[in-house]
Amino acid sequence: MADEITTTASFLKDYGTLIAIPAAALVGSITYRMQKFADRKSTLIELRRKVYADYLGALFKQVAANTPENNSNHNLRLMELSVVSSDEVVRRVGELKQYLMDPETRVGNIENGKANELVANTILSMRRDCFEKSDLSSKDVIKIVPFK
Repeated sequence: MADEITTTASFLKDYGTLIAIPAAALVGSITYRMQKFADRKSTLIELRRKVYADYLGALFKQVAANTPENNSNHNLRLMELSVVSSDEVVRRVGELKQYLMDPETRVGNIENGKANELVANTILSMRRDCFEKSDLSSKDVIKIVPFK
């Protein structure tokens, strides 16, 4: 038994450094990759927050004044959003756009609760995408939607 301990100690003394260097490199590589992933995710979330805020601003400007300039800005924001947003946000924005483009509910005639509900659901999906937790309900968000 004492010989085994001596042999193990001798082995570690002779080869421990050779084992420790690749092990440290492996741990460092894994840590680097995990940190890089976390950084990319954080950057994407910040980008999405900006794109979502810009889109909502363009949407509300277009609703307030349906001018060619506002329409063009809204379309540009839609394209930006389609590139960086989550699938859920794309679906919600698509539902909202489809509703607002319907001839019976075109911008300027959105004074019913359906538009508010769709905007609230869109905002909630954006919040789910960008924040770890939110206790807001659709009813909470509808209270701040600037449609009539």
